[in-house]
Amino acid sequence: MTGTTQPARTPDTARQGLELTQFRNLWQGGYYEGDPLDPMAPSGYGPFGYLNSLYVTYIRCIRPYVTANTRVLEIGPGRGAWTRCFVERNAGEIWALDALSAEHNGFWEYVGKHPAIRYFQVQDNLCAMIPDGSIDYFFSFGTFCHLSPQVTNDYVRSLWRVMRPGARGFLMIADYDKFNAMLAAEDRFSITRTFSGKRQLPLRWAWKLWSLFFKPHHFVPQSAREDDTPRPGRWYHLGIDRATRMLNEAGFVVIDGDVGVNLRDPVIEFEKPAASER
Repeated sequence: MTGTTQPARTPDTARQGLELTQFRNLWQGGYYEGDPLDPMAPSGYGPFGYLNSLYVTYIRCIRPYVTANTRVLEIGPGRGAWTRCFVERNAGEIWALDALSAEHNGFWEYVGKHPAIRYFQVQDNLCAMIPDGSIDYFFSFGTFCHLSPQVTNDYVRSLWRVMRPGARGFLMIADYDKFNAMLAAEDRFSITRTFSGKRQLPLRWAWKLWSLFFKPHHFVPQSAREDDTPRPGRWYHLGIDRATRMLNEAGFVVIDGDVGVNLRDPVIEFEKPAASER
């Protein structure tokens, strides 16, 4: 009944003593699950102890913020892998803006037709089709790394107009310093570290053979002193510091310069402050 006081429980000291006794001869030297600071360290979870960095991005950057009442803006959906995450979360509105048509991207075939989605092939970075202050949540992954700093800055200004006060955003950018640091520590960060030991020797050789023929990546160090000439699909070094300044100058508050969901690229978390905070 509401308002009633639950009677105080008497601790079961006998049970507590029994359970404490059962620990006394366990885990000499202290229980150790694994190293939480080492992204490739083995753990008690065995082969189930590793998560795809894209899935980590979903559970860190999307799942806590997108609900049935959320109006989402995604720039650069491509085929729609991330858009499907917003559909999965039953987002109220999904504005998808891309430089290519939905037909070129195979967007509708992959995502499916949903009344909440509005797809636009853009000709500029003004986001003119989106009403002022209408967006609750912004997300872009794998797009702004292909846009020059100047174009990125113009987009950031447009985001300020369309996002409502209190809206949250996540922006993936290219940062050559982080990229080069990953390459320099490849022995530490590579999944091949999990193939150590005699039992994993077949896996190690299988990976080497597969890599030899299929070449899963062609990563080479990048120089921030490169030219600014546009080339199809090229990366542009923006960097966390410069991107943070852009967002701050537009009026946003950067919550985290890199949420750390992958080893190669920063994902910046930011927010448009409430009107009273400006």
